[in-house]
Amino acid sequence: MALADAEKDALLAIFKDSAPTTGEGHFYELLLALTMEGFLGDPSYGGNKDLVGWALVGFDVARPPDGYDGVRHLHELARFPLAPGAKTDGGCH
Repeated sequence: MALADAEKDALLAIFKDSAPTTGEGHFYELLLALTMEGFLGDPSYGGNKDLVGWALVGFDVARPPDGYDGVRHLHELARFPLAPGAKTDGGCH
């Protein structure tokens, strides 16, 4: 049984407002993180079609600027802060 668009929106709102420790809250956070990854990721992985994600955040080049740490940025946007002192590989290659 397919849900109408309004029902999908209502369901996502319920998941969004759920406590992070619940299955619904965890699902929403994961959905948000993976959506952001696809939208803002390196196009070589199949997302960020026509570089629209990068254009939205001000990247007007084919690659992020030197020093950009995509992993840290994604974690901050998705409300999953990295542990203090955590090392990342920059998230770009």
